Amino acid sequence: MRGSVKKDGRSWYIVFDMGTDPITGKRRQKKKRGFGTKKDAESALAKMMAEAESGMYAHSEKTTVDKFIAQWLEDKKPSVRKSTHRSYEWLMRRHVIPYIGSVRLSKLSPMHLQRLYSTLQTNEKPISNRSILHVHLVLQEALDRAVKWGMVPRNVAKAVDPPRPQKVHFQVWTQQETLQFIEIARDDRYYIAFLLAITTGMRKGEILGLRWQDIDLHQNIVSVRQTLSYTGKGSEFQPPKTDHANAPFRFQFR
Repeated sequence: MRGSVKKDGRSWYIVFDMGTDPITGKRRQKKKRGFGTKKDAESALAKMMAEAESGMYAHSEKTTVDKFIAQWLEDKKPSVRKSTHRSYEWLMRRHVIPYIGSVRLSKLSPMHLQRLYSTLQTNEKPISNRSILHVHLVLQEALDRAVKWGMVPRNVAKAVDPPRPQKVHFQVWTQQETLQFIEIARDDRYYIAFLLAITTGMRKGEILGLRWQDIDLHQNIVSVRQTLSYTGKGSEFQPPKTDHANAPFRFQFR
């Protein structure tokens, strides 16, 4: 960090070099005027530089939330699945940018987020608390990156409590109802998909991603090696979500 003290007529001012803006790539400088003495200006400059070194000074004061989110989403692409990135992008574009996109990132406060969540709960088309929690978690992840980039001194999302998701009660079929459904659906073109979903718990994308080479009829084993996912530009096959990327899921029938 660099800075200098200069005189302008009878008063003094400081020039603080804030380095390169992570978003625009341009060099940033901040000027502060109105110091009565050179000593006062030097003290202010020293304080500003100390705050910058400790991460307590925002480097990009003019960057708005929407510009930062756009950059964060672009940088996030290589590290997440396309479907996940599409979900992040949709949440930010639909539920965040219209409300706080114009706020300067350096001015974003816990109150902004608290009001955002309240608005999402009470506007003409309210969303569920669970959806608001998803918004909160994505925002928190994005702001963690802003802290690491030195754009803000702290993650304000961590000072906000999102609404608790409501408990969802599912009504499931009884064994008799399940057997009845399987019997009725036996002649349907999607019968195999229904049977796999009920007997294995496989997701829709996993079932749609199955190929004959994934099925071992001799050992009665189905292996999940890919999933069919919608990415916003059409459907494509992707590796399954698993902690063991090279070991496919297997379901064995007896």
